[in-house]
Order: sequence, then C-alpha cells, then structure tokens
Amino acid sequence: MSQTVSIPKTVFENLVERINKLEAVVFGKKKEKFPDEYVVLSKRAEKRYKKMDEDFKKGRNFYVADDVNTLLKELKS
Repeated sequence: MSQTVSIPKTVFENLVERINKLEAVVFGKKKEKFPDEYVVLSKRAEKRYKKMDEDFKKGRNFYVADDVNTLLKELKS
C-alpha cells in the first residue's frame, strides 16, 4: 500500500535542510553545533503561559475526556 503526501515546498525545504545538518553531524562531515531555537515571548504572553501552567498544576481550567465521542462533543460545543 502506498500513499502520497502533499506538503508545501517551504516545509519540504526546511525538512531537507534539517536532515542535511543532522547527517553532517552524525557522519562527521562537519563539526557543527545546532543553534538553540527559541521563540521570544512578549511579557503578556509570558504572564499568560505562567498562569496556564499554574492552573494546570492546581487542576483548574482543563478538561479530561473519558472517550473520543465525549471529547468531540465538547470540542463542538
């Protein structure tokens, strides 16, 4: 069984670039260290995600579904 997957050209190019970097490091073609990739958050976003993390740890503001049908019903509402 074969399937064809369609992805945008930019996604494919990014994937090939990452594979080439990994191949170079694994097979010793280059001694390249991968740069750390971080997303810089605004102060507002930092505050928002910190609150979400605290709420999750305290068991507030999240939903646990018992089965797929219940989850889909909740998402549709």
